[in-house]
Amino acid sequence: MSIEKQLEDMKKVAIMTGSLTDAHLLNLRNWIYILFADPEHEIIELDYNINGDEAHRNSGNYIKYTLKSKSKKQMPKKDVEKAMKTLGDWVATLLWKDMAIEISINGKEYTRKS
Repeated sequence: MSIEKQLEDMKKVAIMTGSLTDAHLLNLRNWIYILFADPEHEIIELDYNINGDEAHRNSGNYIKYTLKSKSKKQMPKKDVEKAMKTLGDWVATLLWKDMAIEISINGKEYTRKS
């Protein structure tokens, strides 16, 4: 079975159940450590809405990360923007386009549409 077919099947399961599979969650958690390469980051919360329930959040479908970092240095803005774009592209492939990506690092908020 091709990767594309596997991704399509995973998307169908997510839509039918309104929940992400373990494979989705594993990828979403690991990507943060790849893109925001700070070993001091700790994922406090990974929240999502994939059924478009507008009552839960105005943005509809979204993935939200809440990170805490012990490090005092912040990533340069251009590096954050690049990481957010890449994360948006990866989420669009794993799930679908038009996902809002929200990341909070020590209370500083970043948002992007995939």
